[in-house]
Amino acid sequence: MTIGCQDTQCGARPLSPGRRFLQATVLLADTVFGTSRQFVLNWYRRRELRYLYTFSNRELADIGIDRQDLNAAYYGPALQSPGEILSNRADERRRAERLSAKGRRRG
Repeated sequence: MTIGCQDTQCGARPLSPGRRFLQATVLLADTVFGTSRQFVLNWYRRRELRYLYTFSNRELADIGIDRQDLNAAYYGPALQSPGEILSNRADERRRAERLSAKGRRRG
């Protein structure tokens, strides 16, 4: 990846090495802080997820998840949102239930 205008036909003058270093540093800081921000947000969301552990199995089933889903979301990858994990698992379960219902109707 090149940073700055490397082509002399683009109408801009090439970036100095100092300016190119500054742009690369800003890009790196944005990546690092963006990742750190995501990590902290997901940590906070996992703390909020603990509230769902107080629900009964029936209440969890009403919202389309179970205890295994909670554990998968709570102990999932640090950079993946626990809400995303719960949503994906609930979608997978619904999809599997639909397929099994189709199979029962045909059989």
